[in-house]
Amino acid sequence: MPESRALKKPTILLHQVAFIVIDMQRDFVVSGGKFVPKDSYYEKRIRKIITPIKEVLRFALKSDIPVIYIKTLYLPEYIDATRVSLARELQALKRGSPGAEIIDELSPKGERTYVVEAQRYDKFFGTNLEILLHGLKVQTLGLMGTMTNVCVESTARAARERDFFPLVLSDCTATFEQTWQEVSLDIIDRFFGSVLTSKELLNLLT
Repeated sequence: MPESRALKKPTILLHQVAFIVIDMQRDFVVSGGKFVPKDSYYEKRIRKIITPIKEVLRFALKSDIPVIYIKTLYLPEYIDATRVSLARELQALKRGSPGAEIIDELSPKGERTYVVEAQRYDKFFGTNLEILLHGLKVQTLGLMGTMTNVCVESTARAARERDFFPLVLSDCTATFEQTWQEVSLDIIDRFFGSVLTSKELLNLLT
């Protein structure tokens, strides 16, 4: 089998792009959040991705690029969670709780901003995300958020199977271990889409 990196990848066109912000909610991001181990690699990493995400969102607002926020939300009894659920164990992401809200630094702005609610790692599953993307005539997805090897990668895989082109921004994603971050991005870049920094992508779109 030839090296997957040699496979031709589609051209990225400004009018066919949407940015997807995955799970940048307080339980995932703020110090003391349910998914944020104290003094961990992740606690430091997740804070570092906020600034580049803000830069991408600023560009999106200026360039009229749609932005879709994904929020993972569960009913208080977690009857809509999977059988194996870390959210249930941590009592996280309850609908209506402060921890389930998108962080203030990345609060949705602009008319071309949408919010999709999800209960699974794959953010297409059981949501209107695919319908929304088709309505917006989107072909390339700029994926940002957390966790890289869980929800981001699961959504990138699902996007590829639906004939979208997933493009993951390496400096705008985070997970619990640096090794997991590197391996997940490598897998995505080899088999499912592309991996770029936010600056590299914005330079392509400018």
